[in-house]
Amino acid sequence: MKTLKRLSLLGYAVLALCGSAVQLHAQNFFTLYFDEYGNGSWSPGSLVNTTGPGANPDPGVMAPDPTQAGNPLALTYFLPLVPGDTVFSGDIRIWDDPGHTILSDVICFTDAAGNIDGSQVADRMIFYSADHLGAPADTGIPANLMPNDGGGVGENPDGSFQWAPLGAGNNVYIGLSDVPEPSSFGLMILGGLLGIRRLFWRKR
Repeated sequence: MKTLKRLSLLGYAVLALCGSAVQLHAQNFFTLYFDEYGNGSWSPGSLVNTTGPGANPDPGVMAPDPTQAGNPLALTYFLPLVPGDTVFSGDIRIWDDPGHTILSDVICFTDAAGNIDGSQVADRMIFYSADHLGAPADTGIPANLMPNDGGGVGENPDGSFQWAPLGAGNNVYIGLSDVPEPSSFGLMILGGLLGIRRLFWRKR
């Protein structure tokens, strides 16, 4: 009977430890999904190679950019407040080509004071894009970059990219660039169809 009781206690201890491990695993890091239009969400845990959206909304807002002179408005995502998680400041370059010669986007981790030298804890991520599609992120690439990215990451053919500096078990940032919003895309298609129709009637 004592043996069974000890085994039961041991089982509860193991379950308690496992439960704690799962809880820490779920709370100490996150996956953030975002795009150039302010659509953002996050999920607890590290979901590498998983597409969004996440369970918790985290929309981007046009907020004053503390890293730039005059504090112009820039698309800003405020990072989830996850206990035990730390995000350091710095710029991450997103390249449009495999050779890393064409800079497409930059995500900047910073704080309210605009620190980007890599030694401060960041509470927000600013998304800059060099595209000209009229998205909120299309404010151009700042001149005063301070890369903290090991060379940066490449953009996939579909416009997506992923920044996971420490791999599984740490924060993952999954972004989408170069893709118009569905409504904008629909208007583009409609405009193209109307143009073709006009051309057809002119030829008749």
